[in-house]
Amino acid sequence: GKGTFDAGAVVFVQDRTWPGRNDPGGVARILEVHPGDGEEEGTTYTVKYVIEPRKESGVEERYVSLHRDYMSPLKADIL
Repeated sequence: GKGTFDAGAVVFVQDRTWPGRNDPGGVARILEVHPGDGEEEGTTYTVKYVIEPRKESGVEERYVSLHRDYMSPLKADIL
């Protein structure tokens, strides 16, 4: 299926840092959308971070949210 976000969207990627994984997130622009097979694999994204010169591919959709949503205080209370 199609991803929630389109290439060019500015999003917030959550930090994915736990034992065995160390992928800090941040504000990023989506470069590529990689639709999953709809069953086990979900959509993943290739992103380029805005603050630092770094790209990351294979970012799972569940860790991505619209940047403006992330900034709203209401959402921050829930997280």
